[in-house]
Amino acid sequence: MHQPGRTGFGRNLLQIIGHVGQDPQSTQTRLGLRTRFPVAVNRGQHLEWFQVHAYRALATESQRRVRKGQLVYVEGALRIRRYEDRDGRQRVVSALLASQVQAHPETGGSLNRWLAAGRLGTEPVLHYSAQGVAYIELAIGADIPRPEQEYVSRVVDWIPVALWGPDAEQAALLAATGRTVVAAGYARSEQWETDEGEQRSRWRLIPTERLRFIGTREHWDRRAARSRSGAQEAA
Repeated sequence: MHQPGRTGFGRNLLQIIGHVGQDPQSTQTRLGLRTRFPVAVNRGQHLEWFQVHAYRALATESQRRVRKGQLVYVEGALRIRRYEDRDGRQRVVSALLASQVQAHPETGGSLNRWLAAGRLGTEPVLHYSAQGVAYIELAIGADIPRPEQEYVSRVVDWIPVALWGPDAEQAALLAATGRTVVAAGYARSEQWETDEGEQRSRWRLIPTERLRFIGTREHWDRRAARSRSGAQEAA
């Protein structure tokens, strides 16, 4: 089952193999059928749940073929949407926007692979823990298809990438706002409770390969400086 998409700047590709947690649920939207189902993926001792969304023809195929307990391969873009609820609280919802859904042999094991490519957002800040371990989080801007939206077909999503130790220190030296970077690793979710007792969660890309930076930092530093200068003159 395959749903083709257009190619734009950047990349947001998540590939998983896991077991379907419940039978698919389908609803009609303004753009046609949408089918949703959860997939559980084992990575070592950690279990990740991904909410898969399929649209149009792929939704119809998924509705007919996908069943609870089945091992499936899903490929698509991990959509992360932030919004403010009616009480003014910040919320985050995520879904794996599927471009492929296929049955997989039961002997196929599991897979959690996330590839992100795009331009860095705000200048990252290097932090150190109380134990002296370096930590940094980058934000990669990648465009992904949005078939669930009527007027916007592609929107830039900001993918958080977490690094520790020497990798974090090297990234701090190389990262610059606007610089293109490629990150490959796996998706990991985190859940916690705020001081107010609210449950929060988020996704991060944990690299398993060294980040690839395109161009030189000096080039992007000059571009950022020119942009700031132009903005000040316009003001």
